[in-house]
Amino acid sequence: MTEETQMHPALRRFTGWADPQSRLLLVRAASGTGRTWFAKSWIGDRRGTVHDFSSREFEGLAELEAISRKLSQDPELYAAVVLSPEHTVWHLALTAKILFAQQRDLLLNAGEISAMLGGIAGSEEEALEIYGKCGGWLGAVKLLVRDLHSVEPARQTLRGALSMWLAHSDPGKELSEAAILPVFDDATVEIFYSHLHADPHTVNDLVHCGLLQENAEQDWMMPSMVRELLLERVQLAGAQRMELLEAAALEAATSVHGVLATAEAALEQRRWSVLNRLVTEKWDELLLLDLQKFMKLASRIPPAITGRNTYFGLGLRILGEFMRNDSGLQAPRLAMDYANNPLAQALRHETDRLYLNPDPQAVTIGLMEMLYLRMNGMYAEAGESALRMRSALHKASDASTGNPSLAALVHAQAGSSLFLAGRGAEAQQSYELSLDSARRTGNAFLPADPAGKLALLHALEGHADTARDYLSEHEQHISRVGWGQDMVERDAILARTCLALRMLDAELARSELSKLSRTPDMDEFWPVHAYLLAAEKFILALPATAGKLVHQMSRQRVVSDGTYC
Repeated sequence: MTEETQMHPALRRFTGWADPQSRLLLVRAASGTGRTWFAKSWIGDRRGTVHDFSSREFEGLAELEAISRKLSQDPELYAAVVLSPEHTVWHLALTAKILFAQQRDLLLNAGEISAMLGGIAGSEEEALEIYGKCGGWLGAVKLLVRDLHSVEPARQTLRGALSMWLAHSDPGKELSEAAILPVFDDATVEIFYSHLHADPHTVNDLVHCGLLQENAEQDWMMPSMVRELLLERVQLAGAQRMELLEAAALEAATSVHGVLATAEAALEQRRWSVLNRLVTEKWDELLLLDLQKFMKLASRIPPAITGRNTYFGLGLRILGEFMRNDSGLQAPRLAMDYANNPLAQALRHETDRLYLNPDPQAVTIGLMEMLYLRMNGMYAEAGESALRMRSALHKASDASTGNPSLAALVHAQAGSSLFLAGRGAEAQQSYELSLDSARRTGNAFLPADPAGKLALLHALEGHADTARDYLSEHEQHISRVGWGQDMVERDAILARTCLALRMLDAELARSELSKLSRTPDMDEFWPVHAYLLAAEKFILALPATAGKLVHQMSRQRVVSDGTYC
């Protein structure tokens, strides 16, 4: 296809809606879109002239009015004017009918790229691949049509065209900042820009500038090369601005589409920073949604990416532990030495820094630190970490009221760490704080969990009536818990067993214990399970069996400071 013998691929679409009576075409588009070819194609075989003002100053009103007068004097004459990006002509009132061809009119669609490939078998798939890379920017398209592997030459061609266009169309880089978004729709774009500017931009602004194009699903996409080049441009503003943009983008995308859809879009685009933020900032939402589905998505992340960021990799590892075991975190087989554990020391150093000015992300990193310590048998240090995290949560911009889901989750996990560290009174306080926050969420998992834990705690301490009250609250929610039901139900089973044993009701105790394994499994609260199994043996007048169980468990397992064995 040559410009001398063929018409511009986008012209047929343009003339499908353009006024056929118009004899003056004004083209305002970037270089690299075939704008002069488009103007010549519109003139076609008709008598007319193309005026190329794209690379020089012009008198605007005077020159265009001179062209308009010629058209009014000769009804058979046509004229097309190629403007430069900085030319503004919307105020003109000429005698001739004007057609405006803008950036979006000259960008090709997938069908037009397929036609350039000859429309042969397989051309539609190849056209979609090219379209996804560079959109409809003609210069880049032509290179990829000739050789699909000419990615770097196509990128350089697009870089030159896009740079000059944006220098005039987006001098403040505000439109370019949209490249940080993983998805594009009216609501997401509006929320994103509302965090950044008093007068938010819209999807239409991005489309008008040629940064978004329609995809196969009839919504909007940003071609991958365009996104790369825009991100290069935006990153020049520095790390602080990028941090602000990424936070606004994540908030916009998740508030409209939810965590899982945002994760899926980010994975398709290989937007690792978005996934990293999901793991380090939306922990509570990940745990409360379909964690199995998220972890299936996360398994497609290259290990080199998760290994590059400590918190990203650690967060995925901990979430994976929750998913793999229905009953919750598992007890370690060996306890690590805190003083000689580099990751534990690095986490402490980082949380000390973050807690100076804590925010939800700081609390999430603190949660990771505490859980890492607990998962590796460092129970005393996990308890101390829980208290530090609890204090940070209190200071973090009213997090307990601003995000009750995060507060409920953090306090519940802090309570378990404190319990395993042998700090029962502080564990009870954390569970109570968790339940108070959970009651304000409307999510069944969040109140069912601390209610069951409080029931167990009070049952072990001999406060039967209080334990039954918490069991009653637990039972109000447990049937509505989806993922994690077995994990949340476990503490309530242990609490009911404990109450039954205190009443010397061996049959009821056996009925409750039958819902769990007959020997202690590797759940981190296995000492409580073992204690209740031993107590059952005493009631059945089998003290030797009880003693054997306790002896065996204490030799084989890492025992927490709060153990009942």
